[in-house]
Amino acid sequence: MIKRLLYAAAIVIAAAACSKQVPPENTDQPLPPEKENEAPETAVFTAVTEGASSKTVLAEDGEVFHVLWADGDRIDINGTTLTLSTESLPAGYGPGTSKGLFTGSNPSGYSTSPVYKAVYPSTLRDKYGYYNLPAEQSYTPGSPAGFPMYAESDGQSLSFKNLCGIIQLNIKGEKSVRSIALADKGPSPLPMSGRFNVSGDAAVISTGTDGTSLICSTPVALSTESFTSFFITVPAGTYGKLQIIIEASDDSMCTLSSKNAITVERSKVTTINLSSPTFKDDSDKITYVMYDGYTDSTGNTGTYQYPGGADASVFGDGLTVSSHTYDSATKTGVITLSGKVTRIGYYAFRGASYIKSITIPNTVTSIGERAFGECGRLESLNFPRSVTTIGANAFVNDYEFTVPDLSHVTSIGEAAFQSVKAGTIVIGENITSLGNQVFQHGSVEEVIINHMPASMGTSVFHNCDKLTTVEINDGTSIPNYTFDNCDKLESVNLFDGITAIGEGAFQSCKALESITLPANLQTIGKNAFKYCNSLASIVFPESLTSIGQESFESCTSLTAVSIPGNVTYFYRAFRSCTSLQSVVFPVSSTFTKIANSAFDGCTNLTTTSIPANVTKIEQAAFRNCGFTQLPEGWDRAGISYDSAPFEGCPVTSITFPDHWTTVPASFCIHMAQLSEVHLGTGVTCLGGSAFRYCTSLNGGTNIIIPSQVNRIEGQCFANCGFTILPEGINRKGIVFTGSEVFMSNPFTSLEIIDWDTIPTYCFRNCSQLTGVVIDGVESTAGGILIECSALQQVDFGDDITSIGYDCFNGDSALMTIIIRNTAAVASLSTRLRAGIPGAPMPLIYVPSALLDSYKAAASWSQYADYIHPLDGGAVGGNIEDYNNGGNL
Repeated sequence: MIKRLLYAAAIVIAAAACSKQVPPENTDQPLPPEKENEAPETAVFTAVTEGASSKTVLAEDGEVFHVLWADGDRIDINGTTLTLSTESLPAGYGPGTSKGLFTGSNPSGYSTSPVYKAVYPSTLRDKYGYYNLPAEQSYTPGSPAGFPMYAESDGQSLSFKNLCGIIQLNIKGEKSVRSIALADKGPSPLPMSGRFNVSGDAAVISTGTDGTSLICSTPVALSTESFTSFFITVPAGTYGKLQIIIEASDDSMCTLSSKNAITVERSKVTTINLSSPTFKDDSDKITYVMYDGYTDSTGNTGTYQYPGGADASVFGDGLTVSSHTYDSATKTGVITLSGKVTRIGYYAFRGASYIKSITIPNTVTSIGERAFGECGRLESLNFPRSVTTIGANAFVNDYEFTVPDLSHVTSIGEAAFQSVKAGTIVIGENITSLGNQVFQHGSVEEVIINHMPASMGTSVFHNCDKLTTVEINDGTSIPNYTFDNCDKLESVNLFDGITAIGEGAFQSCKALESITLPANLQTIGKNAFKYCNSLASIVFPESLTSIGQESFESCTSLTAVSIPGNVTYFYRAFRSCTSLQSVVFPVSSTFTKIANSAFDGCTNLTTTSIPANVTKIEQAAFRNCGFTQLPEGWDRAGISYDSAPFEGCPVTSITFPDHWTTVPASFCIHMAQLSEVHLGTGVTCLGGSAFRYCTSLNGGTNIIIPSQVNRIEGQCFANCGFTILPEGINRKGIVFTGSEVFMSNPFTSLEIIDWDTIPTYCFRNCSQLTGVVIDGVESTAGGILIECSALQQVDFGDDITSIGYDCFNGDSALMTIIIRNTAAVASLSTRLRAGIPGAPMPLIYVPSALLDSYKAAASWSQYADYIHPLDGGAVGGNIEDYNNGGNL
């Protein structure tokens, strides 16, 4: 322990003591001349304790402590430890004085205009870089274990201000003291330990745990003749109801509470004298207090019947109940057992909904599964530092209970504190195991993880809807769903050593606006930040290799993303990030593809470029993005596309390069603004659904089918805006594969010339189409004009030899079918059309020479009454010429 020269007083401080102070020290001491302008690897700092005007110096008048530097003292500056120099010192410096020179490595972290933040003793700054008042202080005879001081400067002269006060507890008695615990139990309790900030006047502002303990490594024997002094450093403030618990080496305890508020001043000693305090050995007793109105199932008002009646096994092996009494006046029950209580076992007090408080012995080391579960009105339970293990669901659904200081606990089971009150949760060095859902649904407001246990479950803080701040200062990974649905979480600070953020770790943290990812992070799990819709920025470290599925989906405030070079895959990672405007991809040999649906639904994404190392863009990678022109690099050689990479983008014009041979399937699907397409000289194939739902794209010269195109696949132009066929499509040599090539287009009339065949359902549901001329075509597949409800007339030319099945199903307005081939009867596959109840049967006109042959042909004979000679007069007739209600 760091040595100090401290002068002690054993009398209570009077108000008049404030007038006895040492004049202010000169805090602007120069450095030794040879060091003055040097910025070497070794730095020298001048340190003094400030004067009376700052109320921080400790006077040497016997009433208060005064800090004098001692050999071995160390201070921490910006995370660097410096040691008091004892050699070649200027006059008045060094051990035994209030002035010191501290030497060591030059504090890092500031290159220009440095701000040096120093703390004494150096141990107040933990290994994670934060200032902490310890929950446990070590007993040092005759002096406090540590007296915190703080200094802040833009130069190398430090003026230390004291931060805390001292409680001097003087005790007489016969026992040997093992520990002393202090806590504020007033209506607005002040914390005494944990993380602290420093105000402008160097007052400590703590957000830590409730109390602090003084631990005696060897029990300290009291005297009945004179006081033994115990010094405990605490933050200055007024403690509404100071509780003191003294634990003796024989397990007996003394618990005291102040009747009045206790005020502790900075750099002052507050003395409390205890003469012969009463110790009780309650290791065999469990005490509880009931609310009014409780009646158990036997009608015994107010008495809690623990499980098993007289079976005391839940409190320790081999125990029996000596007595179980209840005082109805105080509503207090006492269970007395035959021996020392070492545990509160399985289901011991489960469901005791009218118990208000419970006191358990300090000999208890474990609290079992559901021991206090569903005690919905339980407000308080003393939490001995002997307790190291808390079982699953131990306090589950104890809505009025507040999570205690857990710094001494090593293992906490699943859902142990589910739906329990909490302000700040500190996971300390002692934790080795933390189960699933330990604090989920709780009212925790701040989480500080100083040690990430190797065994930590999932969803530990799931749905803590009041949580605003998280600090993780240790560990290598954040488990799955740790902070899932903590929708008020605003601030997250992560330890740089973390390499993995688990699945759903911060999912639905809707108030989180920014987060700095750890410098060594390698993987981000599935859904890790999904639905964090306030997250406006994210910077990925170069160490990152994997961005998990949907990890940032629906982060609707995210505006820019830069993907690190080592990331190889990010399936759906940024889907529906509707404010995302810019994406930067790395130029890297390890980065070769843009993942499936990676940016699907990023409706404002307009700026990116596809780097040369990318060889694959997967399905829907940029679906429904904001591109009005496809991103730079999309058309280069060597890149391949899966289906619908740019589906739904508001692109207006596309020119496919000459070196492309195929327009990939669904490449332009749902581009509702696309009105102009140019196909390069190398394009021979138009993929399936390549231009489907391009509702602004018409035929004619808006898209010209070059002579080298020899293949058009199914639904290629379905649901477009065609009123005329594309120029260049009426010719031989095009093979149509698949069906519905021009389905659901707004044609009003069509002229189909020189096709090898018309594919299946080619013009299905062209609901505005009224007339069709087919010339130079020998055959059609089935259903070519199915569901064309406005179609009135179809004229098959001289070359037709084969008409497919059900060509006109659903064509309720069809009146005339003309077949002009004079050479032979055209074959018909099954029905001409399916029956349409109430619709007239169309008249069929064939060459006169073939009239009888058509009426006799097997496939046509069923329509004999409607077959007329083509050259026998006018084609068509009045409505009475048709068979109303025909059902053929």
